[in-house]
Amino acid sequence: QPLTGYIAYADVIAAGVAVVPPQQDPQPSLTFAHIADLPPWLTGLALLNTNAATANVEVLARNPNGSPIGSVSFPLGPGASTARLLRELVPQTQSRTSDGGFVVVRSDLPIFGIELFFSRDLRVLANVPGAATVP
Repeated sequence: QPLTGYIAYADVIAAGVAVVPPQQDPQPSLTFAHIADLPPWLTGLALLNTNAATANVEVLARNPNGSPIGSVSFPLGPGASTARLLRELVPQTQSRTSDGGFVVVRSDLPIFGIELFFSRDLRVLANVPGAATVP
């Protein structure tokens, strides 16, 4: 039978909450159309590899005009996940004077991904859905 669900992010102290539908199918390339990573904001990225093999992942941060901010590559083991702040993955996001832009995640195997941006006091939480992109 079909199964339905949702993802809920919440901070019970500050009362921020976001509820979104999950990604339906793993993708080899996802675009997250928002970066808010300067005070008072943070952006987080979570990735899941459900494959039986290691996925080679590249995370690219881009300015609104498409020019590069920075990137990182790393292996994501079989059945493994990672959840990191964008500034941990691409520290160059912290040397900009204004927010904006987008994140592209590429993998040699299809993976799942979510992006969350939030105020540093956790009163505001927002999910940015990943759009499957064609390389």
